[in-house]
Amino acid sequence: MPYYTNLTDYAVSLKICSYKGKSHNLCIQLYLDTQPYCSLTVNLNESILPFQAFIDTYNLDWVVDFITENELGYYAGNTRKVKRCEYPLFCFYPERLYVCSPVDYDIYVRGVNYERKTD
Repeated sequence: MPYYTNLTDYAVSLKICSYKGKSHNLCIQLYLDTQPYCSLTVNLNESILPFQAFIDTYNLDWVVDFITENELGYYAGNTRKVKRCEYPLFCFYPERLYVCSPVDYDIYVRGVNYERKTD
């Protein structure tokens, strides 16, 4: 699936997984071609709902635009402050993440006990 970004001329893809630990929070990694580039999310070791994640706006000033322009999710209205950094909480659209990476999606939902709605 092509994603729009002004980062480079490389093909961009996403990998969906969960952070290790009790919370199993959503982790979304961005790949350029086949190489890992960055993680769009941060793990604040806080229990949040499936398909929610805190976004790394401290290191990635373009990440909010990337998520919204590609219709991956939306701002949930909450933030968490850690030292000098404030991280916005985003809700991600499960259907969009499924399209990104069906295999990774299935592994993630099994880990968080989430059932995908089908039509």
